[in-house]
Amino acid sequence: MSSTNTYTKQKYVVYHTAYSGDKLPPNYIGSTSLDKIQQGYKGSVSSVEYKSIWNHEIKTNPHLFCVQIISYHDTRPAATYKELQVQKIFNVVTNPLFVNKSYARANGFFGMSVVGENNPNYNKRHTKHAKLKISNSKIGKKIKNTNAFKIAAQARKKENSWNQLKDKPNFLKFKSYIDFEQSILNQYEKCFKIPLLIAKTLNITEGSVKTLLKHNNLEIVIDPNFTKLINNYGPKWTSYTEYQNDIIKLNNTGLGVCQIAKILDVNMSGVTASLKRLNITPHKVKTGPKPKILL
Repeated sequence: MSSTNTYTKQKYVVYHTAYSGDKLPPNYIGSTSLDKIQQGYKGSVSSVEYKSIWNHEIKTNPHLFCVQIISYHDTRPAATYKELQVQKIFNVVTNPLFVNKSYARANGFFGMSVVGENNPNYNKRHTKHAKLKISNSKIGKKIKNTNAFKIAAQARKKENSWNQLKDKPNFLKFKSYIDFEQSILNQYEKCFKIPLLIAKTLNITEGSVKTLLKHNNLEIVIDPNFTKLINNYGPKWTSYTEYQNDIIKLNNTGLGVCQIAKILDVNMSGVTASLKRLNITPHKVKTGPKPKILL
């Protein structure tokens, strides 16, 4: 039996609506019955910000909407649970790329169950005229599934990534993927977009930080000199430039390499290398006790 036939027996779906106009955000995630999708349903928006625009665009510019199914489910609760998972993965409520302004509720839309006899379309059948109308509406339409597949693929990548990390000792402190993601994003700007500094701050692996930032399409700053500096001495500086500036300030007071190294608590070779990169000749000062100089 083909996978298509298996899917058609499942009555509920999670879907992605892509909007190609310029009056709304380009994405919407929802769940509903397969029948409604086949009848041309594109989603219901109830937020004050987007409801009237959404309804107007669907009525006047239906060609700007493309609905694709992300997953199939046997029951409505299962579909709603999956919808909530996908919505949270993409933080749809705060994400400017999504129309959604609220998360799905565990027992149905807005807390109302629509499973079985509670569904307005329960035990109803389409008339021949309705079936013909639905069939004719699909004639000549091209299948555009790129966005839906992309959304689903990103969700799977994030879920798989978290499943590989959640049981490791350094990651047990995070309650969920959302907690893990938010912790990294909270440090993103504070740590100057540098994965290594974020990793050191949260005591997690640099690779996990890089993976999450890539999944969120965020810029990653890589500085080999700064990376080496953090590996050797920890996050004492927020950039390699800051470290160099401290060396310049101390050098300008007439201190030698050894004295600068003692004040900064770093190796002499690193200080010497930095001065050479800056084309600065080190002062020849005899080795002595650590100078009491504040930066």
